[in-house]
Amino acid sequence: MDGPGTPPAGAWYVACFSAGLGPKPLARTVAGTPLVLFRDGGGRPVALLDRCPHRNVPLSCGAVRDGLLECCYHGWRFDSSGRCRAVPGLVDAGEVDRRARRAPAYRALEQDGLVWVQPVPGEVPGGGEPYRPPHFDDPTYTTVRRHVRFPAGLHACLENALDVPHTAFLHGGLFRGGREPVEIEVVVGPRADGVEAEYVGEPGPSGLVGRLLAPEGDAVCLRDVLQRLLGDPARRRELGHRGRERVLALYTHARIAEQTVAVYQAAVQQKNHGPPPAA
Repeated sequence: MDGPGTPPAGAWYVACFSAGLGPKPLARTVAGTPLVLFRDGGGRPVALLDRCPHRNVPLSCGAVRDGLLECCYHGWRFDSSGRCRAVPGLVDAGEVDRRARRAPAYRALEQDGLVWVQPVPGEVPGGGEPYRPPHFDDPTYTTVRRHVRFPAGLHACLENALDVPHTAFLHGGLFRGGREPVEIEVVVGPRADGVEAEYVGEPGPSGLVGRLLAPEGDAVCLRDVLQRLLGDPARRRELGHRGRERVLALYTHARIAEQTVAVYQAAVQQKNHGPPPAA
């Protein structure tokens, strides 16, 4: 089924980039769940259901004050656990924290410039942490991040990303420009968490991106790994040159609606080739 559903327990999704979560609340829909993100008093990311338990007003319309999220309607304030900490219109201040006044909280975590959430409220036993790509803290690699929203279903987005032949036509001049067929070997193998395809022996690709990957014009190796590391499939793409990993990219796909998918890409590229590895 290519539509929003209940995400698996323990599944992690990218909700935004770290730089995108500033002093104001941020509304995000992740796996069909409307969330509000904000930073607490210690700067840590927090995710709550984007609905005030008082009058159902989106909490993302409010403001962050003293590390608490304040609703714009009646000024109710919520902490990182979703507990209500202030009700300005309440006479008896001792009755502030009641279960009915709590906003459902979701686990949130920040790493490698990404803010991840689990769109199932509460702590998930054995949930672990999100997948961490290698080289993100390696000074010999450059990091690039981008966010794209596609007006399409999840399956169509994944097929497009894994479709190698279209690049010569749609992206001609950037990566692969020749339209004459080039026969290469593709090795496909199953994994416990997905499937892997390795493209072996492709001549040095033409175009701007091709020159960055293989400046000498020799062969490159492309490996795509489709995994269920997260709720919706995640894709890892590895591009190698002379036995070295040149580019490693992580693409996470999160369904916002039945025909809307958010894709977050985080990629690292080696700054220079250096000498080829010893035989």
